[in-house]
Amino acid sequence: MLKTALIIFLALFFIFNGVNHFINPLILEEYMHKRQIKYGPLLVKLSGFLLIVCGVGLLFPSSFVKISSSVALAVFVLLAAFLVHAFWKEEDKSLRLLETQNFIKNFVIFFEMLYLASTFK
Repeated sequence: MLKTALIIFLALFFIFNGVNHFINPLILEEYMHKRQIKYGPLLVKLSGFLLIVCGVGLLFPSSFVKISSSVALAVFVLLAAFLVHAFWKEEDKSLRLLETQNFIKNFVIFFEMLYLASTFK
């Protein structure tokens, strides 16, 4: 029961983040532009779609869908950690701290998603 509740909250976390990509695309596109990531508008929409679909996938009864969603989200947050939250590129101390926190957060989510994928039967 506790695991189910935690998975629901985790799914909502990803779904809300995905919806945010469509509600506030300009903020996210500017964030990506500052980090010299090409195709920002397209990537914001694709990543928002992925977050929503995989977040919903965590709620499916099928273990295959849950595992696939967990692994896709793990890959997504790992890529985001290195491509978007590259703290070592930041010269400003405040921005470096912020990006370091986001990088570590993504790493924690990465391992959480891999662990979660291993628990579905």
